[in-house]
Amino acid sequence: MCESSEVRRDPYRFSRYAKTLARGGIVAVFNSLRMRPVYLEQRAFKEIQPLLAEGVYEDCSAWQNHARAFELLKDAKVIISRAHDDDAVLNRARNCVTHPFPHLFYLVVTDKCNMGCHYCFVRCDRPAGYQEVTMTQDTARAALDFYSREIHGGGTDEFNSEKQIIFYGGEPLLNFSVIEFAAKYCKELQSTNALPSDTRLSLVTNGTLLTMTMASFFKEFGMSVGISIDGDRIITDANRPLHSGESSYDRIVRAITLCQNVGLDVGLSVTVTPSGLDREDAILEEILRLNVRALGFNILMGDNRRIPEEFHAKAAQFLLKFFKVVFCSSSIFFLFASFSFLLTPVTLLHLLGPLPPR
Repeated sequence: MCESSEVRRDPYRFSRYAKTLARGGIVAVFNSLRMRPVYLEQRAFKEIQPLLAEGVYEDCSAWQNHARAFELLKDAKVIISRAHDDDAVLNRARNCVTHPFPHLFYLVVTDKCNMGCHYCFVRCDRPAGYQEVTMTQDTARAALDFYSREIHGGGTDEFNSEKQIIFYGGEPLLNFSVIEFAAKYCKELQSTNALPSDTRLSLVTNGTLLTMTMASFFKEFGMSVGISIDGDRIITDANRPLHSGESSYDRIVRAITLCQNVGLDVGLSVTVTPSGLDREDAILEEILRLNVRALGFNILMGDNRRIPEEFHAKAAQFLLKFFKVVFCSSSIFFLFASFSFLLTPVTLLHLLGPLPPR
């Protein structure tokens, strides 16, 4: 513990809900009530573990020597300086169970799509005779008004907590006019305190329809964009062809570049498939080459007759390998993993990061 005569708040120590899981030289440290892991190299974790066991102040040299790790652990509530910080996390977890609160809001602006992805859970789940629909401006307005009413019912703390509105599909850019309308309406709601001022707007897209006009609009409205790509040209075109059967790869890469050129916060959504794991080095190289700041993995699941028995173990090894490379390069800062189902609805398990998978 650092010594000082200054008046301070209490030193930081591990939360009583702090847990760890070590694999392959990486330690996942997380608060079991929040499930937002912080990934640290085992060597770094061994250095800070005894410091936290004794207690460490924010202004001492020990904190400064490991400032990035301590700030991440602090933000994830893995380390706390006061006992009632743990009580606050526990009470919030209890409230989420007994009174679920909508921090995340999806606007599915259309279920139409211009691509023919082989693993698409939306297409596989549709009943015979299903008619595709597109959201209108009136529906978007009504949905956002509904969300505003819902978040106002949880009290001041819940209203001011982090909120995210995600434009989703289908391929949402097929209905760009409604995205435009909804983004502008969100600003109106924020100006009257009907939505928190820091509500984040995000878009999940296949990228093939993105234009400079669209990218500039998203930048103007502070939106983050997640673009789906499964790796290099070979695996992306195999998994994610256009409806016409044509290549989608060049259009997707162009969209990523457009977003980066206008200064957008852009991330990738990568679906891990059995065929993709045969090219895991090419996938890893492509993702690092694209130099994005956010990344999501979707691990394919579903009918065992269509997925080899050994696939999930191999996919887990691939993710561990990727995490090691990322932490060595420090080029990607937000990571999350999720699971996409074949023939069943998608289930999202967000481990870390701002962008959802598709």
